[in-house]
Amino acid sequence: MLLDPMLDFLVVLGLALLLAGRRRKSAPPRRAARWGLRIARIWWLWMWLMATPRVSFGALWLIEMPPTDVKAALGDTPEDRCVMIVLTGGHLSPRDGVLRAELLSGSSLPRAIGAARVYLQRPVGHVIVTGRAEPWGYADETAASMGDVMVAFGVPRERILIEPMAQNTRQNAVFSALMARGLDAEKVVVVTSASHMPRAILEFERTGLRVIAAPVDHRYEKPESVVPYIPSTEAFVRSGKVLHEVLGRFRP
Repeated sequence: MLLDPMLDFLVVLGLALLLAGRRRKSAPPRRAARWGLRIARIWWLWMWLMATPRVSFGALWLIEMPPTDVKAALGDTPEDRCVMIVLTGGHLSPRDGVLRAELLSGSSLPRAIGAARVYLQRPVGHVIVTGRAEPWGYADETAASMGDVMVAFGVPRERILIEPMAQNTRQNAVFSALMARGLDAEKVVVVTSASHMPRAILEFERTGLRVIAAPVDHRYEKPESVVPYIPSTEAFVRSGKVLHEVLGRFRP
């Protein structure tokens, strides 16, 4: 824990700022230097808080949506009138001899597993898997790879439809909403990470499609003892993802 890069960086930076603040009375710093030092200290404090597990998990708790009873939400609606939309996460570049499902990264795998669980609890007529990873010059198979995982967990392959073109949440909503309307769906269930769900719902509402949220991939934990107050790289990354989701809601 003491060798964590973020913790070491913050400790060294804090010591540097402390030493920089010590000055002789005979040679006070200029006004610009004083303000620069103040800004640096505020930024250091902000980074320290962002890298603290207690803060990062607290922020995550604020944006994660709780689980939904999809079976009750769909009620007596016939299976063929229900559609599930699953949003993709990350994917690694192809490697010879490696199954594409093994290359799922980020939130793709837990979303696929969660979607399969939701389907088995309440089957639907079609499952649309939408999205691709960032283009790196190779054929993207994120949606198809997630479909493979869902089939392995019991979802019939013939019910899975692949939408491989969407590159962001807004396109996920627009492209999959068109497909859902083409299937004459009466009720639509959206599956994505619990922290991503609020932003996803906003994008689907922009298309005019009312959906049932089925959040999966819950990451909130309640850290114990002194660990929650010791900065770490993992906590810093977690805070960054929370900021990404919050700021993403303000896209024009």
